Amino acid sequence: MSGFKAVTVALVVFLSACGVDNDGSPPTEGEVRATFNEQVELSNDCNDTLECAVVYAGCPLGCSAAVNVEKQEEIEELAKELITQYERNGIGCAYSCTQQFPVCVENKCVLDDQ
Repeated sequence: MSGFKAVTVALVVFLSACGVDNDGSPPTEGEVRATFNEQVELSNDCNDTLECAVVYAGCPLGCSAAVNVEKQEEIEELAKELITQYERNGIGCAYSCTQQFPVCVENKCVLDDQ
């Protein structure tokens, strides 16, 4: 399964499971963060720093995450969808973020403040 299809399937499963709870409410901050973090973890493999990119996620998912450059677009789209679902609660938030840079450490893309 291609990466895009895998993320799409994960998003569909997530939205089906918690996009609307039994009481009709949108997903919680914890639910959207857990889904996002799980997909980032599945998308951050690397062999070299050149394979890493920064995804600027946004509240409530965190300022940014490091992923494999081939997964960047997919994870950005997932972040947008998760934030949209979360904001259905009428909740908004904002972060004051510092610039971070992706590096490959022990075959995982991670963020470095440099």
